[in-house]
Amino acid sequence: MLTHEDGTDEVVEGEHPGLPSDEGPPPHALTPFFGELLPAYVVALDARSAGREPPPPRDLASARTAALGALTEHAPSTIESFTSLLAASESFSGEVTGFADQVWLERLVLFHDALAAADAPFYLDAVLTVEGGRNPRRRVLLSSYEVLSRPQFEVTLGLAEGDGVEEAPTVVRALYLQRLDSLNFTQSLLGYTRPEIRYALVLVDRIEGFLVTQHLPSMHSADESVFVRGYEDERDTHWVTEFEVWAHEDLAAEAREAVSARGLDPEGLTLLAEAIVQRSHAIDAMSHALRSRAIELLQPRTYAFDTDRIEGFRVAENAADLARVRQAESVLARPDMRALYDAVLDAFTASVAEHEVQHRIDYEADRLVHVPGMLAEYTGETEFEDRVNHRAERANAELSAYLSQIARSPSHARTTLLHVASFVMSRDDWRRPEAYAALVVFEALAQAIHLPHGPLVVRRRIARGEIAAIYGVLRTRADLATLASTAWSTLYDVPLPRIARLP
Repeated sequence: MLTHEDGTDEVVEGEHPGLPSDEGPPPHALTPFFGELLPAYVVALDARSAGREPPPPRDLASARTAALGALTEHAPSTIESFTSLLAASESFSGEVTGFADQVWLERLVLFHDALAAADAPFYLDAVLTVEGGRNPRRRVLLSSYEVLSRPQFEVTLGLAEGDGVEEAPTVVRALYLQRLDSLNFTQSLLGYTRPEIRYALVLVDRIEGFLVTQHLPSMHSADESVFVRGYEDERDTHWVTEFEVWAHEDLAAEAREAVSARGLDPEGLTLLAEAIVQRSHAIDAMSHALRSRAIELLQPRTYAFDTDRIEGFRVAENAADLARVRQAESVLARPDMRALYDAVLDAFTASVAEHEVQHRIDYEADRLVHVPGMLAEYTGETEFEDRVNHRAERANAELSAYLSQIARSPSHARTTLLHVASFVMSRDDWRRPEAYAALVVFEALAQAIHLPHGPLVVRRRIARGEIAAIYGVLRTRADLATLASTAWSTLYDVPLPRIARLP
């Protein structure tokens, strides 16, 4: 978001996250609609909600006309549902009575149905917000995606012994998505779903950014591992270095398993991670040489990076650093390096997909309103007299999904558990539902092996040293996935559902 001096925010378009490529098939005819025209409409609608609507041709009416024109030309069968969605968006933003979130969502579903009928590989979503007090600002923050694939997962619900014949399998569809628009807000998640969404959504570009900026650097060296954040004012921090070393070792070990399963040489992972880190350090050094000009270069969030984008920032002081970026990029461009990276990416993406499929299962089973007692000690129950405890519900959703994710991927179990730990190891994340879920994940796994430990929350602070100590024991267990399955079944009183990706 662009923040003004009066404290208000504005949605603006930034540099497009992707670069055009001469390789592969030409883009779909609707790519400009979702990547450019629809974002222009979002900017105009958001400006109107702030009382700053620009004059033509950047006003809301002009943006709407341009978007409808492109859709009429390339996907006329979607016009009715899209026009209805725009009307709901403008009515919600303009505080028209009756246009609540649910109305907008119902019209979004109709638009998605029309896109599917037109065989258009795109997805649209939004965050609807009401900000402010006496004169609230209502915002429709649309984001658009290209659908890369639509894998399906067969789900078989487990039944407790004596409950009768096992139910027939059901199918859950996932969407692997790539962000198309360049608006200045983003999802902070690697995947998501909601009760009203019919799919398990996997954000492939977010996963790529996570691997490039965090996962691969942590694999490269414990010195690059930054799981633990915000502990500078704490005294008992002897455990931090050891935990970061464990994270480095375990991420690297499971990455080696992933590439070996593809028949690739795991020794190449060292060079892969080294090139990613070298590129990052060299770009930081280039920025350092530009500090007198108040210029800071953005770090790549993608595996492939066009060095021409920073060519114009070469000065005498950073010419050698630019050469280092190019050298790293030449290593990453090698087919063997790309194959190794794709193996790591695919393993991580598959695990995230199963996490999101579990959310779909839990929504259908109405499981989230029944919070396990171990979690309720931190969040309370889901209902407080006349209101719903959304924090408890969301934490319960993440508890179920993360435990099941560990349980279903033995070769990825420590990687997932470290991802869970990251929510309690960073103080900035302590209020997130994932942090409450993480506390119970570690408590339940410790309980499963009868591991004694101190309290995990002391004087309203998470005792991260205790979490680290529990991890130190769990990481040595070959049966970590089985322990997670047992813990899930104990918490939810049914066997863990089985998930299998369909060919």
